[in-house]
Amino acid sequence: MHRKDILIVDDAENNLILLSDLLSEFEYNIRVAHNGTEALELVNKKAPDLMLLDIMMPEMDGFELLEQIMQITPTIKTVFITARSNEEDRDKAFKMGAVDFITKPVNIMQVMEIVKQAIQ
Repeated sequence: MHRKDILIVDDAENNLILLSDLLSEFEYNIRVAHNGTEALELVNKKAPDLMLLDIMMPEMDGFELLEQIMQITPTIKTVFITARSNEEDRDKAFKMGAVDFITKPVNIMQVMEIVKQAIQ
């Protein structure tokens, strides 16, 4: 059985560490990107089974990144994890095909449950 591949994209190092440490305990293959450019390079090499994506990042926000990634991998499963909690962002995320939208600070149990459901 192959290990599921999760790409975490966030410009905040502490969020990358928290999520990657948490998810690697469950035998997922974790890759991290600090910005949209890194994420695009990783997706071009190998599309992940699931992407955890922050909205607010320098240079390219999460929405712009997802638009570009959808051109490479239109069926990518994406969960937005962001400090932005307004309905406009939530609606936009779901219209773009996100499977879920989690607001920071994250509830670890909620993240685990959503990842587990999304990746099956």
